[in-house]
Amino acid sequence: MIEGLQFITGHSGSGKTTLCQKLVTEMVSQGLEVGGMLSPPVFEGSRKTSIDLLDLWSGERRCLARRFHGEENGLTTRKWLFDEAVIDWGNAILQQHLPCDLFFFDEIGPVEVVLGRGFLEALTIFDERFYPDSVLVIRPSLLSYARWRWPWGTLRPPGNVPQTI
Repeated sequence: MIEGLQFITGHSGSGKTTLCQKLVTEMVSQGLEVGGMLSPPVFEGSRKTSIDLLDLWSGERRCLARRFHGEENGLTTRKWLFDEAVIDWGNAILQQHLPCDLFFFDEIGPVEVVLGRGFLEALTIFDERFYPDSVLVIRPSLLSYARWRWPWGTLRPPGNVPQTI
């Protein structure tokens, strides 16, 4: 059973989103409702070229970010250029506080923590404990921030998919 706030952390490519997808599938197979956002990678061959944003309530999926090549203007990190319209779309969905048994957010990153932009509505959701049972994906470099901001959260290793949820 997933109870309370659980952190999933790991470096890029370690299986954080894959673990979330497995947990979502398991929850749905048990007849429970999941909600939130996942950020599945998009590959061309073996190269990660973009990141999508998947709304778990509706199943709608949009391109959140693509590789940053240094020439573009906008909301960027070292590797990614983010589509701010997709971030706005995601925040608008999160603001609705749609019901679910288990809330997922993949992931809080440098855009939110360092730049103070991005999915700020997700930060508020966790601050207010709107969804008592939830999963938050966060990079290892930001885990101390997450533990400081949400000290009630517990850590779940990326490869640890429970037999019974």
